[in-house]
Amino acid sequence: MGDHCTAVVRWCSKAPNKKINVTGGKARRPVIFAVRQPRIEKRDKRVLRLSMKNDNVIIVPYDPNWLEIYERESKLIQSTCGIDILKIEHIGSTSITGQKAKPIIDMMAAVGSVDASSHLLNVLEGIGYEEIQTGMRERIFLRKRGIDDLQFYHFHLVNISSWGERKERIMRDYLKQNPTYVREYGVLKERLSQLYPDDDSLEYTKAKTDFIQNLMDKACDKLGRPKIDVWND
Repeated sequence: MGDHCTAVVRWCSKAPNKKINVTGGKARRPVIFAVRQPRIEKRDKRVLRLSMKNDNVIIVPYDPNWLEIYERESKLIQSTCGIDILKIEHIGSTSITGQKAKPIIDMMAAVGSVDASSHLLNVLEGIGYEEIQTGMRERIFLRKRGIDDLQFYHFHLVNISSWGERKERIMRDYLKQNPTYVREYGVLKERLSQLYPDDDSLEYTKAKTDFIQNLMDKACDKLGRPKIDVWND
């Protein structure tokens, strides 16, 4: 394993902010992770395997607690932003039962106008979110990190007028209806995470394009709508 060993972080209700000394493999000195996470009942203790390298692609088995974590965070967002949030949904792989995934909760919310929602950035910053410039049109993307830059939440703000056409929602719904593809997607993710462990390179994401585009084409055919290029926002 060399210096790239795996850290095991336990989230529990008794010590959600506890610092954990981690050593493993041939690492020469301990690394300290401090994790902040919403309260979880004792019966729902969870173990996440996280690489010591922050941006590594780490694929973990589906965790039924992801739904509960999403519900808590979405309620926090709605209570913070108020009536500006017209709709909010859990998207991405952690929203799909049985789907292996990176342990990141993806959320998408609709607002009346993205261009008129810049005031929400300061509000969301107050609960830990930061805006990430992506170049995507008509979308605001924010990320919420735990202590020591461990990523836990991705949040997308989009226009309500485009809500029904959002590819993330279309693909999520199609996968929920087709468990065979859920299994195939999980196998692909695990294989690609070994080939492209550095998420910064985007090679992992690009390598999934053919599979995702094929799913999107099937989903659009089923819905009787024009096909969508998965790389177009």
